[in-house]
Amino acid sequence: MATAHVTPKEDLVWDIDFNYDGSTLTVSPQALVVGATDEVNFSNSPNSTATITITFAANPPGVANPPGPVQFPNISLTPGQTIGMVPLHPNGSVNYTVSVNGATVGETYAIQVGNGPLYVQITDSNSTPDPAVIPLGGTLEMYSTDGNTYNLTWPATGNPFPKPAPGLTTVNHSVASNIVYTESKNKVATYEYNFPVHKTTLGVGTGKIVVTS
Repeated sequence: MATAHVTPKEDLVWDIDFNYDGSTLTVSPQALVVGATDEVNFSNSPNSTATITITFAANPPGVANPPGPVQFPNISLTPGQTIGMVPLHPNGSVNYTVSVNGATVGETYAIQVGNGPLYVQITDSNSTPDPAVIPLGGTLEMYSTDGNTYNLTWPATGNPFPKPAPGLTTVNHSVASNIVYTESKNKVATYEYNFPVHKTTLGVGTGKIVVTS
């Protein structure tokens, strides 16, 4: 069951619990919205069978400098260990993965700091961009890095970013030429979108926005 999105207050402490049983990783919660000065505690359960490594993606992926600085350094946690960290920047969203012995386990998870947003790149040469994960009520901005403008369609699930009208339907080149959208369906789901590409025989790219809590 989905939990209601809660706007964080300042200076709170948030806990993210990880448990790895040798084959399955359980993460609770899978996504958070936190304040700029909040502390996030990452805890590997005493019942876990292995050390886990948490790797935070750059935001946006592939861009080393703002507007998407890394919010948290990568960490490793032995069973029973907890590390608390405060975001390095007042706004921004990051996706992260968990690995054991170099192999990724579980899904992709998300933390939004302040207003975010999570930046998502669209390019003609990549017809299947990695899924982007945001919290319920989280923010996202798409942009292209190849000079092209893309028209998005949401054929199966509907557009989770309908406001302001007409919603997230056009992706322009550069961050400055686009705007931030907020997920407003308030529903945990995977939303698929399509966009035209020319460097594949299919001619259609497909991406996913995962909304979780």
